[in-house]
Amino acid sequence: MEEYAPIVQLLNDVADGEPKIITLDLRKLDFLNSSGINIISKFVIKVRQQKNIQIAVKGSKQIPWQGKSLKNLQRLMPSLSLELE
Repeated sequence: MEEYAPIVQLLNDVADGEPKIITLDLRKLDFLNSSGINIISKFVIKVRQQKNIQIAVKGSKQIPWQGKSLKNLQRLMPSLSLELE
């Protein structure tokens, strides 16, 4: 998890800035292990609790893990906008 600390800090800094919308473009992310998925999930939960930020996630249907894992983010935050190309 130590390797993810800079990413977690970046995500937290973005959320703390309270933008109206945060877009995560993951279309070219070929692989993400369970720790990475956990980090994104925790980020979505954090943003959901703030209630004033919308999340848009862009993914690729061509990358197998994205279809299933990114749809699970909508379960964590039903208002999350998911676009799979």
